[in-house]
Amino acid sequence: MNYWKKCSVCKNEVQFNKTYWSCSVSSCNKKSNPLIFCSLTCFDSHVPVMSHRDAGAFENKAPSKIEFEKKQSNPAYKPTIPIDQEILVVASKVKEYIKNRSDMNTSQDVIEVLSQHVRQWLKHAIERAKHAGRKTILDRDI
Repeated sequence: MNYWKKCSVCKNEVQFNKTYWSCSVSSCNKKSNPLIFCSLTCFDSHVPVMSHRDAGAFENKAPSKIEFEKKQSNPAYKPTIPIDQEILVVASKVKEYIKNRSDMNTSQDVIEVLSQHVRQWLKHAIERAKHAGRKTILDRDI
């Protein structure tokens, strides 16, 4: 790979040792998959989508290729999220729905709890399908 990561907005490559920007809002900076931007224009385009009120852009420098490869070769540095902790809902859609229905904002914690509930519903649906001898989850299983 000849680049570090791709911009979260335009998908342009962010090269090693080059400047990139990150969002000051904590929900955009999750350790598992932080949003990065190749330019301030890309950062500015993400702000209204995420409904940020007072977001700022932090200027950062991408690691060198050698630093990146060292982290990649050591499994302790690889960010892996267990399937039971992944977000299973589209956060922007949930936030938009709540905003449109109530004119309220939504904490990132709501998205995590909602994903936990979805996991429970899916586990229940899997058991119902297994009990019925099927390998397909149907709407009635949920």
